[in-house]
Amino acid sequence: MLQRMCDAISHRGPDERGIYHREKNVGLAMCRLKVIDLSGGSQPIYNEDGSIVTVFNGEIYNYRELRESLLALGHRFKSKSDTETIVHAYEQYGEDFLSHLNGMFAIALWDSRKQKLLLARDRLGEKPLYYMKTPSGLTFGSELKTIQCDPEFKGDLAPEALYHYFTLLCVPAPLTIYKAVQKLPPAHYLTYQAGRLSLKRYWDLNYESTTDVDEHDLAQRLLHLMKTSLRNRMISDVPLGAFLSGGIDSSIVVGLMSQIHSQPIKTFSIGFNEKNYSEIPYARVVAKRFNTDHHELVVEPVIHDLLPKLVRHFDEPFGGPSAVPTYLVSELARRHVTVALSGDGGDEVFLGYDSYSAARSRRYRHWIPEVARNAIGGMGQRLPEEALGKRYLQSFGIDDPEYFSIGLSELWKKELFSKDFLRAIPNATTMSVFEPHLRNKRMDAMTTYGYLDTKVYLPENVLVKVDRMSMANSLEARTLFLDHEIVEFAARIPWRLKLRGHTSKYILKKAVAGLLPPEILNRPKKGFALPTAAWLKGPLRDLLRNSIAWAGSEGIFNRAYLAQLVKAHEAGTADHQRVLWALMMFERCHNECARSTAVPAGVHA
Repeated sequence: MLQRMCDAISHRGPDERGIYHREKNVGLAMCRLKVIDLSGGSQPIYNEDGSIVTVFNGEIYNYRELRESLLALGHRFKSKSDTETIVHAYEQYGEDFLSHLNGMFAIALWDSRKQKLLLARDRLGEKPLYYMKTPSGLTFGSELKTIQCDPEFKGDLAPEALYHYFTLLCVPAPLTIYKAVQKLPPAHYLTYQAGRLSLKRYWDLNYESTTDVDEHDLAQRLLHLMKTSLRNRMISDVPLGAFLSGGIDSSIVVGLMSQIHSQPIKTFSIGFNEKNYSEIPYARVVAKRFNTDHHELVVEPVIHDLLPKLVRHFDEPFGGPSAVPTYLVSELARRHVTVALSGDGGDEVFLGYDSYSAARSRRYRHWIPEVARNAIGGMGQRLPEEALGKRYLQSFGIDDPEYFSIGLSELWKKELFSKDFLRAIPNATTMSVFEPHLRNKRMDAMTTYGYLDTKVYLPENVLVKVDRMSMANSLEARTLFLDHEIVEFAARIPWRLKLRGHTSKYILKKAVAGLLPPEILNRPKKGFALPTAAWLKGPLRDLLRNSIAWAGSEGIFNRAYLAQLVKAHEAGTADHQRVLWALMMFERCHNECARSTAVPAGVHA
């Protein structure tokens, strides 16, 4: 079974395999992508007497400093890998060893003396970890497809997960699309001993504002933290480069890399024939400014063959269209490098999305009667996706904090799903995803919005996309802005220094004012998106109609409402690209990934 699990995720680590099976009731396996200590870092890795063993996916960026401190405490190392610091840190500090790690990681560690398994996931959720409790024990892996290798796996659909998917365009932890399987949430670790499972959180953010609000000093400290983070993320024994969208975050990454590295940085960009969506001209400005070894690819709308591949790598529904360019830019990068740095996380950490600016003026919303608010929100929903003010008008019809979810509101989902499906989950609300993060928190509204995006949208949508699409190409993606010291520092900066007037990421832009060209530093925010609306009317029209026909026959959805959505979108009277793409991806996932999917009682299968 361990071999089958490795086969299922060989793309994550095509260079080497390792298996631990010394004890009858325990098995660990690893597929390795060689990045650090190419000859000596083979996994599994043990402590001195072999009583502690680990396999892990990711990177420990402070492993050199950690290694030196552990050597001083008497530990002996056999390799120069970052993996070996994990077993010795656990040996020295026990379960508190996680607080000593700076990195992105999914760790499995077996303590044979205590007969205890420990699973851990990094603070921000860059690396995935799934698990399933069965009568026989515990099965776990980096992707859902590893769990499906267990004969005890059952593919019953989790209706709450599907319900939340159409709001968030992803399935939020700890849920998966299957009832039997769970995700380990970010910043948590799990112990399994004598048949008992225990889950604990080891880290969270503190949003108590710093008393030091001198802008210049804060900007300089932030710049220092970014440079330190980047140096750590440039440690590699294999070639590395950077994704370059032409936005401020990826441009900062490239600019700082160029200051540190003596050779031209390899950069990779994706564009479209539709000029409103292509950022290649901006990427070229940055590439020229820093004299990078630049590579580009223009995406054509003929992606029918690509979609099945994408959904197989996600294993469960993922409704973000930007997965397509993320996969393609990863594929492009892997032809030249093994590691690519990205600017992901900058928008969540420094309030960079347009939605934050719109949220600031939402106080006026409460002066307007509910009927009028809903009418204004509906008007916004019908506007084309790229229309100025669309997000702001939509916000009038949406309550907090649902405003920050991406897909359908609770009201719209009541129309989308069939009555039979809704009866199976009578009290479902996506507010239940947000509420655990808000419990016992005292934060102002703007800080709350940023916190929720860091806890939900970032790990469950953005980082899932980046991990799956990069690892599908055997490429390791590293994120400058998600060093936990940067995230902790930014959390204590008052939000008014992140969003000032119409300037988003104010303090970040101040920190890099001398680094980037003005046309990059001052350009409006533009997401990594596809011309999805046009594609669904044109080259993907037949694929969409087939998906909708299937969805209408499953008993999960309201067939009449589906027809209404498609008709309005094709006629151009409303822009329903988000829900239509999400429906299409659910259908593709259901038919490409699921071994056996059971729908809730009362729903026709």
